[in-house]
Amino acid sequence: SWPPYCARHYAVTPLGTRSGLIQWVGGATPMFHIYRKWQLRQAQIKHSMERKNGVPATTAALDIDRPTDLFQKKMRGVFADNNVEAAIIADRSKWPHNLLREVFNSLVKETPKDLISR
Repeated sequence: SWPPYCARHYAVTPLGTRSGLIQWVGGATPMFHIYRKWQLRQAQIKHSMERKNGVPATTAALDIDRPTDLFQKKMRGVFADNNVEAAIIADRSKWPHNLLREVFNSLVKETPKDLISR
C-alpha cells in the first residue's frame, strides 16, 4: 500500500505578477532533488550495463540534463513541430496551453509513478 502523503498550503510573499517567495518548509526535500537523484541512478545503471556489454567506458552515459534543461529541450522540440512563432516563444505567458500539457504528459510518462516513495 502507498505511504500517506499530504499537500499543505504555505504563505507566499508576492514578488511580482507571476512570482513569489514561498514559506520555507523545514526538513522538506525539494522535488528537483528527488528527480535529479533518480536521473543519476538511471544513468549509472545504463553506464554499468554498457560496461558489462563491452561498450568502451565514457562519461557520456553519466552526462544528463538538469530537469529544467530537459523541459526546455522538449518545449523547443514541440514549438518547432508546431511552427510556433518566435514572438510567442519569447513570452512564456503566451505559450499554448495544449503544448505545455503535451510536454508535461510526456515528462510524466518518462517518470516512475512511485518516484517520491522510492
